Amino acid sequence: MEKREIVGIFRRMALFGRIAAGRGAVRASVGALLAHAALRPSPCMAFAVPGEPLSDPSRSGGADDAASSEAAGRDARPLVLVAEDNAGNYRLIEVILRSAYRLQHALNGQEAVEMFDRERPDIVLMDINMPVMDGYEALRLIRERDTKVPVIALTAYAFDSDLQKMLECGFDSCMTKPINVGGIKALIESQLHK
Repeated sequence: MEKREIVGIFRRMALFGRIAAGRGAVRASVGALLAHAALRPSPCMAFAVPGEPLSDPSRSGGADDAASSEAAGRDARPLVLVAEDNAGNYRLIEVILRSAYRLQHALNGQEAVEMFDRERPDIVLMDINMPVMDGYEALRLIRERDTKVPVIALTAYAFDSDLQKMLECGFDSCMTKPINVGGIKALIESQLHK
């Protein structure tokens, strides 16, 4: 990977004038961001994450989920269903929220609806662009089951018209990616205490 390719990774944040803030948010939330593109064959890009190892987000609905559901009966923290097909995005959300909330991870909209039926979460964080079933269809099916549970759209779509469409479709709120560490926590709390 060349230096210009590493810079390209941050292009989205740079477009919004947030490259410095993005690095600061990473430092504040997960430790440090390291990007090195020296003249050598294997440049490095890594996040330094303090704390315990993360669970494997690709494992959904397995024996560990059954054990965690059983343990959740003793855990009074609110349950957050996160519908996110990108493992890196889910890991970031997990790092931000795992100390305050119980988390369930769906890899697509169809899994989100199935998990919603089974787990009855307190709040849902829903990506819009997912395989199998997108966030809009998943929201429609969830709203057929429950009109009161807060559902927050997490999306890379950042135009005002996109955000307005999400609200008109029934999302309680929207947050654009990259995720704002303090903002996501505050948004979840405000939706849970409506």
